[in-house]
Amino acid sequence: ALHVEGEHFADCSTAESVARLNPFRDCLIELRDPQTAAVGIGNCQTWVQGSWPELGLPDG
Repeated sequence: ALHVEGEHFADCSTAESVARLNPFRDCLIELRDPQTAAVGIGNCQTWVQGSWPELGLPDG
């Protein structure tokens, strides 16, 4: 049996959902291929890896 913990928002457009989800924002980016002139839209996912003690992130 699959067991998943977390939250589920059936409708992310309600005022209650927006208030709860507001800190999570997508970073939309536009991409252009200079060789083919193709243009696309993407979602830039932020990834932090390693320790940054100056930011309070301990060794993992």
